[in-house]
Amino acid sequence: MSRFGPGRESGWCQVARPGASPLVALAEVSSVRRIEMPQGSEADVPAPAGAARGSFTLAAVQATPAYLNRAGTLEIASRAVVDAASRGADLVVFPESFVPGYPDWVWRRPPMSDGDWYERFYEQAFDVAGPDLDPLREVASSARVWVALGITERLPSGTLNNSVVYLDRAGDIAGMHPKLVPTGAERLV
Repeated sequence: MSRFGPGRESGWCQVARPGASPLVALAEVSSVRRIEMPQGSEADVPAPAGAARGSFTLAAVQATPAYLNRAGTLEIASRAVVDAASRGADLVVFPESFVPGYPDWVWRRPPMSDGDWYERFYEQAFDVAGPDLDPLREVASSARVWVALGITERLPSGTLNNSVVYLDRAGDIAGMHPKLVPTGAERLV
């Protein structure tokens, strides 16, 4: 059995060494699998170009973000998308709040004592209507893959949402899905 569980392909994620630039952290695709859709579901899911009807290849990325560094994490994500596409992926998925990183300090610091962390988190969150996603949109388009990226989205009201943005093969935003019920400590962010 690999460290990714029974029946999964082996893969790895290298964490940046202490003192190293977060831009040198490497991300590799942890698993690439062909998924067969159940009978009768094909009508609901359009087949990606080049894929057999009712199937697609999914790449799950397990990587360490360049914490609270949107540009650095997008560079890591871009390399992972290129790697996944070279291995035949139709869809590349990333973890929750991959960019700019999950606000894990909310579980360790007393409420209202995290202004310095929150300010950095807020600054590195995505303005989806702006150019923040452009680097990954270009990579998705050139690699001709779908991408599901966990982000922290900054709304015009100033609210932050833990969301998933879906990029299609042309690099266009195909959809967004906000996390509707954050856990207790996440409500304080």
